Amino acid sequence: MSSDANPFRYFGEYFDAESGDYYLRARYSAPGLGRFLSEDPVRDGSNWYVYCNNNPVRFIDSFGLSPVAIRDYTEGYAGAVEWDERLGVATFKLNDNVFYSTGSGYNLEGFTVSNINGKLYAEDSDLNYFYFGITPSDTEAGVKISMYDGKAYIDISDPVSNSLDSNYINFKSLSGNYWKFAELVGNEGPWNLKYRDENDLKNPFHWENALGITFWGYQTKMLLNGRLVTVEQVGNITYGYIATVAGIDRFLMRAGPAVNHFLGHFIFAWDNEFADQALFTLGENWYRTGVMQ
Repeated sequence: MSSDANPFRYFGEYFDAESGDYYLRARYSAPGLGRFLSEDPVRDGSNWYVYCNNNPVRFIDSFGLSPVAIRDYTEGYAGAVEWDERLGVATFKLNDNVFYSTGSGYNLEGFTVSNINGKLYAEDSDLNYFYFGITPSDTEAGVKISMYDGKAYIDISDPVSNSLDSNYINFKSLSGNYWKFAELVGNEGPWNLKYRDENDLKNPFHWENALGITFWGYQTKMLLNGRLVTVEQVGNITYGYIATVAGIDRFLMRAGPAVNHFLGHFIFAWDNEFADQALFTLGENWYRTGVMQ
Protein backbone atom coordinates (compact mmCIF):
# COMPACT_ATOMS: atom_id res chain seq x y z
CA MET A 1 0.00 0.00 0.00
CA SER A 2 1.42 3.37 -1.00
CA SER A 3 1.75 6.26 1.46
CA ASP A 4 1.03 9.91 0.79
CA ALA A 5 2.21 12.67 3.09
CA ASN A 6 -0.56 14.99 1.89
CA PRO A 7 -3.49 13.21 0.23
CA PHE A 8 -5.69 16.35 0.29
CA ARG A 9 -4.90 18.29 -2.85
CA TYR A 10 -6.99 19.96 -5.58
CA PHE A 11 -9.85 21.91 -3.91
CA GLY A 12 -8.90 20.12 -0.69
CA GLU A 13 -10.15 16.80 -2.05
CA TYR A 14 -8.70 13.37 -1.23
CA PHE A 15 -6.26 12.03 -3.78
CA ASP A 16 -6.08 8.25 -4.06
CA ALA A 17 -2.41 7.62 -4.84
CA GLU A 18 -3.04 3.98 -5.87
CA SER A 19 -5.61 4.75 -8.54
CA GLY A 20 -4.48 8.29 -9.33
CA ASP A 21 -8.06 9.55 -8.93
CA TYR A 22 -9.78 12.04 -6.63
CA TYR A 23 -12.48 10.80 -4.25
CA LEU A 24 -15.52 13.11 -4.06
CA ARG A 25 -17.89 10.91 -1.98
CA ALA A 26 -20.49 10.26 -4.70
CA ARG A 27 -17.91 9.25 -7.34
CA TYR A 28 -14.28 9.39 -8.43
CA SER A 29 -12.71 12.03 -10.67
CA ALA A 30 -9.81 11.16 -13.01
CA PRO A 31 -7.54 14.22 -13.34
CA GLY A 32 -5.78 12.74 -16.36
CA LEU A 33 -9.07 12.57 -18.25
CA GLY A 34 -10.46 15.75 -16.78
CA ARG A 35 -13.77 14.09 -15.98
CA PHE A 36 -15.60 11.81 -13.54
CA LEU A 37 -15.45 8.06 -13.99
CA SER A 38 -19.22 7.61 -13.56
CA GLU A 39 -22.21 9.77 -14.40
CA ASP A 40 -23.68 12.42 -12.11
CA PRO A 41 -26.16 10.65 -9.78
CA VAL A 42 -28.54 13.63 -10.05
CA ARG A 43 -27.97 13.91 -13.86
CA ASP A 44 -27.65 17.67 -13.87
CA GLY A 45 -27.09 19.41 -17.21
CA SER A 46 -26.29 17.73 -20.53
CA ASN A 47 -22.89 16.20 -19.68
CA TRP A 48 -22.93 14.02 -16.55
CA TYR A 49 -19.17 13.38 -16.47
CA VAL A 50 -17.61 16.86 -16.35
CA TYR A 51 -16.56 18.67 -13.17
CA CYS A 52 -18.67 21.75 -12.33
CA ASN A 53 -19.89 22.25 -15.90
CA ASN A 54 -16.23 22.59 -16.94
CA ASN A 55 -15.98 25.80 -14.90
CA PRO A 56 -14.02 25.03 -11.69
CA VAL A 57 -13.07 28.68 -11.28
CA ARG A 58 -16.68 29.64 -10.51
CA PHE A 59 -18.05 26.43 -8.98
CA ILE A 60 -17.22 23.77 -6.39
CA ASP A 61 -18.49 20.21 -6.17
CA SER A 62 -17.10 18.32 -3.16
CA PHE A 63 -19.63 15.47 -3.44
CA GLY A 64 -19.35 14.85 -7.16
CA LEU A 65 -22.87 16.21 -7.56
CA SER A 66 -23.82 19.71 -8.72
CA PRO A 67 -23.32 23.27 -7.45
CA VAL A 68 -26.46 25.40 -7.56
CA ALA A 69 -27.34 29.01 -6.87
CA ILE A 70 -29.24 28.94 -3.57
CA ARG A 71 -31.68 31.63 -4.64
CA ASP A 72 -32.50 29.81 -7.89
CA TYR A 73 -32.93 26.51 -6.05
CA THR A 74 -35.10 27.97 -3.30
CA GLU A 75 -37.32 30.08 -5.53
CA GLY A 76 -37.52 27.28 -8.09
CA TYR A 77 -39.36 25.21 -5.49
CA ALA A 78 -41.68 28.08 -4.52
CA GLY A 79 -39.55 29.18 -1.58
CA ALA A 80 -38.66 32.75 -0.62
CA VAL A 81 -35.36 34.64 -0.37
CA GLU A 82 -34.77 37.90 1.48
CA TRP A 83 -31.61 40.01 1.65
CA ASP A 84 -30.96 42.31 4.59
CA GLU A 85 -28.69 45.00 3.20
CA ARG A 86 -27.94 46.48 6.63
CA LEU A 87 -26.87 43.17 8.20
CA GLY A 88 -25.52 41.62 5.02
CA VAL A 89 -27.52 38.44 5.67
CA ALA A 90 -29.65 36.37 3.28
CA THR A 91 -32.69 34.47 4.55
CA PHE A 92 -33.81 31.38 2.63
CA LYS A 93 -37.23 29.85 3.36
CA LEU A 94 -38.70 26.67 1.89
CA ASN A 95 -41.23 24.18 3.27
CA ASP A 96 -41.09 25.62 6.79
CA ASN A 97 -37.29 25.35 6.82
CA VAL A 98 -35.25 28.52 7.17
CA PHE A 99 -31.54 29.17 7.09
CA TYR A 100 -29.40 32.27 7.10
CA SER A 101 -26.12 33.04 5.37
CA THR A 102 -23.89 36.06 5.33
CA GLY A 103 -22.68 37.42 2.03
CA SER A 104 -19.35 35.72 2.67
CA GLY A 105 -21.05 32.33 3.04
CA TYR A 106 -21.00 31.94 6.82
CA ASN A 107 -23.99 29.94 8.07
CA LEU A 108 -24.97 27.85 11.08
CA GLU A 109 -26.07 24.76 9.13
CA GLY A 110 -22.54 23.50 8.60
CA PHE A 111 -22.46 23.24 4.83
CA THR A 112 -20.29 25.14 2.39
CA VAL A 113 -21.73 28.30 0.87
CA SER A 114 -19.62 30.20 -1.66
CA ASN A 115 -20.07 33.75 -2.92
CA ILE A 116 -19.34 33.84 -6.64
CA ASN A 117 -19.75 37.24 -8.29
CA GLY A 118 -22.22 38.32 -5.62
CA LYS A 119 -24.33 35.15 -5.83
CA LEU A 120 -24.43 32.48 -3.11
CA TYR A 121 -23.88 28.88 -4.17
CA ALA A 122 -24.14 25.56 -2.33
CA GLU A 123 -24.15 21.93 -3.32
CA ASP A 124 -27.54 20.58 -4.30
CA SER A 125 -26.98 17.60 -1.99
CA ASP A 126 -26.72 19.95 1.01
CA LEU A 127 -29.85 21.85 0.00
CA ASN A 128 -31.76 18.64 -0.72
CA TYR A 129 -30.97 17.40 2.77
CA PHE A 130 -31.62 20.68 4.58
CA TYR A 131 -34.94 21.44 2.93
CA PHE A 132 -36.29 17.92 2.36
CA GLY A 133 -34.16 15.42 4.28
CA ILE A 134 -33.09 13.79 1.00
CA THR A 135 -29.64 12.16 1.17
CA PRO A 136 -27.30 11.42 -1.77
CA SER A 137 -28.29 7.75 -1.36
CA ASP A 138 -31.95 8.72 -1.76
CA THR A 139 -31.09 10.64 -4.92
CA GLU A 140 -29.18 7.66 -6.27
CA ALA A 141 -32.22 5.46 -5.53
CA GLY A 142 -34.37 7.75 -7.68
CA VAL A 143 -35.94 10.10 -5.14
CA LYS A 144 -36.75 13.45 -6.73
CA ILE A 145 -38.38 16.74 -5.78
CA SER A 146 -41.57 17.52 -7.68
CA MET A 147 -44.12 20.29 -7.59
CA TYR A 148 -47.77 19.68 -6.73
CA ASP A 149 -50.34 22.43 -6.46
CA GLY A 150 -47.63 25.06 -6.13
CA LYS A 151 -45.61 23.29 -3.42
CA ALA A 152 -42.49 21.11 -3.54
CA TYR A 153 -42.68 17.52 -2.28
CA ILE A 154 -40.43 14.48 -2.03
CA ASP A 155 -41.27 12.28 -5.04
CA ILE A 156 -40.84 8.56 -4.37
CA SER A 157 -42.39 7.27 -7.60
CA ASP A 158 -39.20 5.79 -9.05
CA PRO A 159 -37.84 3.98 -5.96
CA VAL A 160 -41.26 2.46 -5.18
CA SER A 161 -41.76 1.34 -8.78
CA ASN A 162 -38.21 -0.01 -9.01
CA SER A 163 -38.55 -1.96 -5.75
CA LEU A 164 -41.84 -3.50 -6.86
CA ASP A 165 -40.35 -4.40 -10.25
CA SER A 166 -37.21 -5.93 -8.75
CA ASN A 167 -39.32 -8.14 -6.47
CA TYR A 168 -41.83 -9.13 -9.15
CA ILE A 169 -40.62 -12.73 -9.43
CA ASN A 170 -40.80 -13.18 -5.65
CA PHE A 171 -44.35 -11.84 -5.58
CA LYS A 172 -45.40 -13.92 -8.57
CA SER A 173 -43.98 -17.09 -7.00
CA LEU A 174 -46.60 -16.92 -4.24
CA SER A 175 -49.06 -18.27 -6.84
CA GLY A 176 -52.20 -17.41 -4.90
CA ASN A 177 -50.99 -18.77 -1.58
CA TYR A 178 -52.70 -16.46 0.89
CA TRP A 179 -50.69 -17.60 3.92
CA LYS A 180 -47.35 -16.88 2.29
CA PHE A 181 -48.75 -13.56 1.14
CA ALA A 182 -49.82 -12.78 4.71
CA GLU A 183 -46.30 -13.51 5.94
CA LEU A 184 -44.97 -11.05 3.38
CA VAL A 185 -47.32 -8.11 4.02
CA GLY A 186 -49.01 -8.78 7.36
CA ASN A 187 -48.12 -7.21 10.68
CA GLU A 188 -44.34 -7.82 10.86
CA GLY A 189 -43.89 -8.90 7.23
CA PRO A 190 -41.02 -7.26 5.27
CA TRP A 191 -43.44 -5.60 2.83
CA ASN A 192 -45.69 -4.12 5.49
CA LEU A 193 -44.30 -0.65 4.84
CA LYS A 194 -46.43 0.84 7.64
CA TYR A 195 -44.77 -1.30 10.32
CA ARG A 196 -41.93 0.21 12.33
CA ASP A 197 -40.63 -1.07 15.64
CA GLU A 198 -37.08 -0.24 16.68
CA ASN A 199 -37.29 -3.02 19.28
CA ASP A 200 -37.82 -5.61 16.56
CA LEU A 201 -34.38 -7.17 16.29
CA LYS A 202 -35.21 -9.01 13.07
CA ASN A 203 -36.45 -6.21 10.82
CA PRO A 204 -37.30 -2.91 12.53
CA PHE A 205 -37.13 -0.68 9.46
CA HIS A 206 -39.39 -2.14 6.78
CA TRP A 207 -39.66 1.06 4.74
CA GLU A 208 -35.91 1.53 4.38
CA ASN A 209 -35.22 -2.15 3.72
CA ALA A 210 -37.96 -2.62 1.12
CA LEU A 211 -37.52 0.65 -0.76
CA GLY A 212 -33.91 1.59 -0.03
CA ILE A 213 -34.78 5.18 0.89
CA THR A 214 -35.09 7.36 3.98
CA PHE A 215 -38.12 7.12 6.28
CA TRP A 216 -39.35 10.72 6.58
CA GLY A 217 -42.05 10.11 9.18
CA TYR A 218 -45.66 8.95 9.20
CA GLN A 219 -47.08 12.45 8.71
CA THR A 220 -44.84 13.48 5.80
CA LYS A 221 -46.71 13.92 2.54
CA MET A 222 -44.90 12.62 -0.54
CA LEU A 223 -45.71 12.16 -4.20
CA LEU A 224 -46.32 8.73 -5.71
CA ASN A 225 -47.24 8.74 -9.39
CA GLY A 226 -48.62 12.25 -9.09
CA ARG A 227 -50.69 11.56 -5.98
CA LEU A 228 -50.04 12.97 -2.50
CA VAL A 229 -49.55 10.08 -0.06
CA THR A 230 -48.35 9.26 3.45
CA VAL A 231 -46.40 6.19 4.56
CA GLU A 232 -49.62 4.42 5.54
CA GLN A 233 -51.19 5.11 2.17
CA VAL A 234 -48.10 3.88 0.31
CA GLY A 235 -48.33 0.69 2.38
CA ASN A 236 -51.97 0.17 1.38
CA ILE A 237 -51.31 0.86 -2.31
CA THR A 238 -48.38 -1.56 -2.45
CA TYR A 239 -50.49 -4.12 -0.53
CA GLY A 240 -53.05 -4.10 -3.36
CA TYR A 241 -50.32 -4.15 -6.01
CA ILE A 242 -48.48 -7.11 -4.49
CA ALA A 243 -51.70 -9.06 -3.88
CA THR A 244 -52.62 -8.70 -7.54
CA VAL A 245 -49.16 -9.78 -8.76
CA ALA A 246 -49.28 -12.76 -6.37
CA GLY A 247 -52.67 -13.88 -7.69
CA ILE A 248 -54.38 -13.57 -4.31
CA ASP A 249 -58.15 -14.01 -4.38
CA ARG A 250 -59.68 -10.53 -4.39
CA PHE A 251 -62.15 -11.38 -1.61
CA LEU A 252 -59.40 -12.76 0.64
CA MET A 253 -57.14 -9.80 -0.09
CA ARG A 254 -59.83 -7.43 1.17
CA ALA A 255 -61.24 -9.64 3.92
CA GLY A 256 -57.98 -10.02 5.84
CA PRO A 257 -57.56 -6.32 6.69
CA ALA A 258 -61.30 -5.96 7.32
CA VAL A 259 -61.22 -8.77 9.89
CA ASN A 260 -58.19 -7.20 11.58
CA HIS A 261 -60.02 -3.88 11.73
CA PHE A 262 -63.10 -5.51 13.25
CA LEU A 263 -61.00 -7.27 15.89
CA GLY A 264 -59.25 -4.02 16.79
CA HIS A 265 -62.10 -1.51 16.51
CA PHE A 266 -65.33 -3.56 16.44
CA ILE A 267 -67.98 -1.36 14.78
CA PHE A 268 -66.03 1.91 15.01
CA ALA A 269 -63.87 3.90 12.55
CA TRP A 270 -64.97 1.98 9.48
CA ASP A 271 -64.47 5.11 7.36
CA ASN A 272 -60.73 4.50 7.79
CA GLU A 273 -61.07 0.91 6.62
CA PHE A 274 -63.12 1.94 3.58
CA ALA A 275 -60.41 4.47 2.70
CA ASP A 276 -57.78 1.71 3.00
CA GLN A 277 -59.81 -0.55 0.71
CA ALA A 278 -59.96 2.22 -1.89
CA LEU A 279 -56.17 2.41 -1.80
CA PHE A 280 -55.97 -1.37 -2.32
CA THR A 281 -57.90 -0.76 -5.53
CA LEU A 282 -55.37 1.87 -6.62
CA GLY A 283 -52.63 -0.73 -6.19
CA GLU A 284 -54.61 -3.33 -8.15
CA ASN A 285 -55.21 -0.91 -11.02
CA TRP A 286 -51.60 0.21 -10.99
CA TYR A 287 -50.44 -3.33 -11.68
CA ARG A 288 -53.20 -4.26 -14.13
CA THR A 289 -53.20 -1.07 -16.21
CA GLY A 290 -49.92 0.67 -15.39
CA VAL A 291 -51.90 3.66 -14.09
CA MET A 292 -52.53 4.30 -10.41
CA GLN A 293 -56.19 5.36 -10.49
